[in-house]
Amino acid sequence: MKTPILSLLTSVFFARISLGAWLDNRETKPLHGTISNGIIDKSKISLLDTFENRNFNEIRSSTLHSMEKLDYHVPGSTIILRIILETNMAIERAALGRTILRAQQTLRQHLQQYGNSWLPSELDPYEVDDKRSGKCMIGMQSKKKTGTGEESLTYQGVYDVFQGLYDALYFRRKSYAAIYQIHNGTTTVGTGKLVGGNIPHLMTSEE
Repeated sequence: MKTPILSLLTSVFFARISLGAWLDNRETKPLHGTISNGIIDKSKISLLDTFENRNFNEIRSSTLHSMEKLDYHVPGSTIILRIILETNMAIERAALGRTILRAQQTLRQHLQQYGNSWLPSELDPYEVDDKRSGKCMIGMQSKKKTGTGEESLTYQGVYDVFQGLYDALYFRRKSYAAIYQIHNGTTTVGTGKLVGGNIPHLMTSEE
């Protein structure tokens, strides 16, 4: 006959095994979507130092050491991400995963309750970080922050961006600082950034 303490320890042990198996299955799920990669090389210029003062396409067409670029089409959506990674600036992978899943949970709840709509001005840029560690923050903003046109972000579009970041970066173990351009089909709808740190320094406004 098991004592109460032994029963409790046994339950915890098997619960941890079940959780571990769930995580293992999640890690090995097949990656969907289309992705293309290219290594950019030459003299090193910090991605985050140059982003505030240079056009995205200027950076993308440059040959900069320690940078990798990839395009990712999010399955089941019209969202395409054009991502530039700074491979010398690693982001804690666990923090990246928590940040994405937390954002998706919030967005999913909103979509289920209110449906899709343009992001309101107070949520554009849309920013989220890892409260546990403070080691990862992700933000994105509309190309035109009007909240009424095709060059603006919607709640569903933002959700799809986070799914793309999960697939292309977290799942593929490319947890680095990055900037990215967001396309809805052939239309550019926004830009974003993935860095380490806290939300207040995440984004700079574009006039």
